[in-house]
Amino acid sequence: MRIQRIDLVVAAAAVLIAGSPIGVAAEAVKAEQSKVQETKQDIKDGARQAGREVKETAKSAGREVKHAAKETGAGAKKGWHEVKQSAAESWRSVKGFFSRLWNN
Repeated sequence: MRIQRIDLVVAAAAVLIAGSPIGVAAEAVKAEQSKVQETKQDIKDGARQAGREVKETAKSAGREVKHAAKETGAGAKKGWHEVKQSAAESWRSVKGFFSRLWNN
């Protein structure tokens, strides 16, 4: 009986010195959980930042398209005006040709 008690005391002392396996495991789980939470937060932050960058890129592209459309519209108006002027001049030229032809 005495040997068993000594073995039990030695085993208990060894457990106390080394730390309880349950306590060590619980601390390891807590450490892993904090790493998981930290990683999840990093992922969320990265996704938010990527979303902001996509939003800014889309806004910039929209401004560029709007600006290009304004320039194209102005160019189209100018082009149409030139076509009208050219047609009017051509008509005056044709009219003058036939007027001179028939009046001579």
